[in-house]
Amino acid sequence: MSRFDPRSETFLNFDQRDGVSPGVLSPRSCLRSQSGELLFGGVNGIDIFYPEQIRDNQHIPPIVITAFSKFYQTVYTELPPGEELTLPYIDNFISFEFAALDYTIPEKNQYAYMLEGLDKDWIYAGSQRRVDYPNLPPGNYVFRVKGSNNDGIWNEEGTSVHVRIAPPLWGTWWFWVIAISLVARVVWMGYRRRVAAIEERSRELEAQVQERTVELRREIEQRMTIEEALRVSEMEKAVAAERSRLARDLHDSVTQSLYSLTLLTEAGRRMIKGHDLDQIEGNQSRLGEIAQQALQEMRLMVYELRPLELERMGLIEAIEQRLEAVERRAGLEARLKVEGEAKFPAELDEELYRIT
Repeated sequence: MSRFDPRSETFLNFDQRDGVSPGVLSPRSCLRSQSGELLFGGVNGIDIFYPEQIRDNQHIPPIVITAFSKFYQTVYTELPPGEELTLPYIDNFISFEFAALDYTIPEKNQYAYMLEGLDKDWIYAGSQRRVDYPNLPPGNYVFRVKGSNNDGIWNEEGTSVHVRIAPPLWGTWWFWVIAISLVARVVWMGYRRRVAAIEERSRELEAQVQERTVELRREIEQRMTIEEALRVSEMEKAVAAERSRLARDLHDSVTQSLYSLTLLTEAGRRMIKGHDLDQIEGNQSRLGEIAQQALQEMRLMVYELRPLELERMGLIEAIEQRLEAVERRAGLEARLKVEGEAKFPAELDEELYRIT
């Protein structure tokens, strides 16, 4: 049975809980008496009442939270308004039970709830007095519930409870600050260790380079010593060979000439004793030729050893003098151009002079 209010355009329903007879009302079995009574017939009897005697329940019922549970285990049997609950992150399955304190027809009381931070709007649950929230993520929530009496008079203010589900250790800001600091420290220590290893390796390589440099310098010095010894040895061999050649030349030319002079001198003595003037004159002429030849050979040997011009004038002037001699003999014009100072070892002076 329903009552329509044309002003608010709403219906108010009445059922067995309001005193209406159980069962179905019979069609066209209604009557209004002269006294204003309304009569409705049904399969189980007649409902008779005066409409003006039916009064709405204007009582605004207080709303209370009667139980709070975790994983279906009741923790609190009553929570005052504004209570704040803090739960660890593992206790993220929670339940609320609530009631509207109006006992006229309590089974007709209506409820609506929402969990701010999760629900976006009110959830109208009818007469259901319990709600479960499984697997809530860490965060701050506010559970709000409101209700009405049997005639739909709502307590819009309702009641509320603050719930905070703490994050796990690894979900807190200070954990991340510490973790980042530790990671940064480890990275820094690793970097410093790496830099130290590189520097140590650099020092080792530098020491190896220095050691190798010393070894190379020692090897170079040893090689230079060996080369110098070889050069000296070659020079000594060359000097010995030159001495042998000079000895041969002296023996083959100058010595023979001197021996011939000795023989001619003995022959001249005999000629003088014999007063053979013609032979003495011929002998003297032969002595002069042999002496002149020996003198030329000696000069040539001395020149080969060390040209006298180099000793007296130096390389440049000696070459100029030789060019002048060439010009006189061959009738040619020769020029010598020298840039800078010509200072060479004596052996090189001799070679350059002989080349020209």
